Amino acid sequence: MLTEEQMGALSAQATMDDVEGWDSMNFLDMIMGLEATFGIRIDGLDAANLTSIPNIIEYIRSNT
Repeated sequence: MLTEEQMGALSAQATMDDVEGWDSMNFLDMIMGLEATFGIRIDGLDAANLTSIPNIIEYIRSNT
């Protein structure tokens, strides 16, 4: 899981490559957290495209 310091350092344009600690396990944690928080189901193909903050925001907006 990302630390609060890492979360606070995220920019609105951040990608996986910009964030130290954004690895496959943290990615799965994030997907499960998004599903629980927003009451959505993210399938594998959609999850594969959620590699940046803008993509995540757009996906949530489009699916809630």
